Amino acid sequence: MLVEEFIEGREFQVTVIDTAKGLQVLPPAEIVFDAASPTNMLTYDSRWNDSTTEYKTSHVALPELEPELLQAIENVSKKTFRDLGFRDYTRLDIRTRGSEVVILEANSNPGLSDDLEYGMTLSYRALGWTFADFIEKIVESACGRNRPA
Repeated sequence: MLVEEFIEGREFQVTVIDTAKGLQVLPPAEIVFDAASPTNMLTYDSRWNDSTTEYKTSHVALPELEPELLQAIENVSKKTFRDLGFRDYTRLDIRTRGSEVVILEANSNPGLSDDLEYGMTLSYRALGWTFADFIEKIVESACGRNRPA
């Protein structure tokens, strides 16, 4: 059994990609819960079962963030990427509690999609990238590890 504290606050999906210039944190995608509930959280139904209330009352969006909060999210995301030894790319599920940034989950090999209901898609499209551009950057990162110095 695993028991964890429920973190109330805003929820984000944050994509980090390793580039030749260093780690790049893509614009965070926020999970927006349209109906206030004491248990606003992503569940199987809220993600995949389009006949449920949870699915119909949550969506992803690109938020406007205060510069201090965005910087805190970026700092924690980069530190997590490095500390956990990730390579190429990752997606972090994050909650913020005031100015505190809490990692809920670190996905070392998250699914890839060009679906607009997917936070990662909103994030790379916010930079003007296509799905092919995003995949190319992941491949470039992987190939860069194997280049002789």
